[in-house]
Amino acid sequence: MDELESIRKHLSSLGSLRKIFADMSPERIEEILNKITSILDEVKSTWEKKELEALEKEEKRQQIQKMMAEIGLSVDQLGTPITADNLTKKRKSSRASTPIKAKFAMKDSNGSWQTYSRGRLATWVKEALETGTTEEQLSQWAEQYNSENNL
Repeated sequence: MDELESIRKHLSSLGSLRKIFADMSPERIEEILNKITSILDEVKSTWEKKELEALEKEEKRQQIQKMMAEIGLSVDQLGTPITADNLTKKRKSSRASTPIKAKFAMKDSNGSWQTYSRGRLATWVKEALETGTTEEQLSQWAEQYNSENNL
């Protein structure tokens, strides 16, 4: 337990507080109490300001949400200008844009990577296995591909 946690534990226990203050003069205890009261007032003031700010922001968020619903806008559309063209396009899934690690990979005759991650086994994988390429080789190339592409 660190020192700060130990202090918190003692301050939250009435018995510990009695032991701490047992040998102090009433004046010294009152001086400490005034300091603690001052800190409490500061914390309350800060907390009230944060609560007020949070309430104001939440009201504004709800107003914006209502306005967006009234005109048929989604949060995704806020980052791009609204045109007739992009109103007619269907939204793409966010999952499609997230790259995943390749399980197997191999460079084709053009030098570009072919990758397989999951699902139905790709034709190029079947052909490579039929021509003598091992799964271990495909996995090693996949590690190279994943490393090159930070996956």
